[in-house]
Formats: sequence, structure tokens, C-alpha cells
Amino acid sequence: MLSHARHHLRRSKTPVMFTAVGAVATASHYTLYILLVERGLASPVMSAFVGYSLGALVSYLLNHRFTFRSDRPHRSAAPRFAVIAGTGIAMNTALVALAYEALGFQYILAQIFATIIVFAFNYYASRHWAFASLEASPLNSPKR
Repeated sequence: MLSHARHHLRRSKTPVMFTAVGAVATASHYTLYILLVERGLASPVMSAFVGYSLGALVSYLLNHRFTFRSDRPHRSAAPRFAVIAGTGIAMNTALVALAYEALGFQYILAQIFATIIVFAFNYYASRHWAFASLEASPLNSPKR
């Protein structure tokens, strides 16, 4: 019973921790994004790609260790997260291109627009696939 209560408490904190880790990852992403654009080193769309890549690395390391406290080894979790990050990078870059180039948003607003949409996808996919407990489902078990 106590074990069940502890598990429930940990799960209820997961969205809060995911958001905190996301804030750190997003800060690293936006810092690089703005630096690249403001220094004229890359376009907003290319900067979105590069910045998101940095944010994804930060997100993986912190979420594996702190948010989900995953028992899934890196050899299993990292490729799963790479699929999620790759999808997130594609979504983010496409949304920034749409908002900035097609709709005429200011480049930071274009990135904020993309961030809001991609955040929900990242949480769901990370929780239910990349960092899912090895015991959660036979579908989640790594190939041996």
C-alpha cells in the first residue's frame, strides 16, 4: 500500500518536473536561437533547427535522470528519444517556417507558437514511450 502511494505521488509530480526540465531545455534552445538570429549567423528557420537540437539534448539528459527516473537503459531510451526529438525538430522547424515565412510572425513569436504545439507531443511521447517503465507494457520492453 505504501509503495502504491509513493508511486502515485511520483507520477503526480511528473508533469511538474517535465515542465521544469522543459523550461531549462527551452531556455538553452531560445538562447542559441536568438544568438544565431541576432548575430546574423543563421536564418530564423535554421536557428530553430539548431536551437531545438541543443534543447533536445538537454531535455533527454534531464528527463531520463530526474523527470521519469527511467529504469530503461540509455541503449534503449536514447534511440526512442531520438525518434521523438527528430519528430519534434521536424515539427518545430516546419511550424517556425510556417509562422515566420508564410504568416509573417516576428521570429521570436514564430518560435513561441511552435514551442506550444510541440511541447504537448513531446510530453506524451516521452512519458508513454521513450521513458516508459520496462514493466509498463510488453510493447515497451527493449529488444534483447
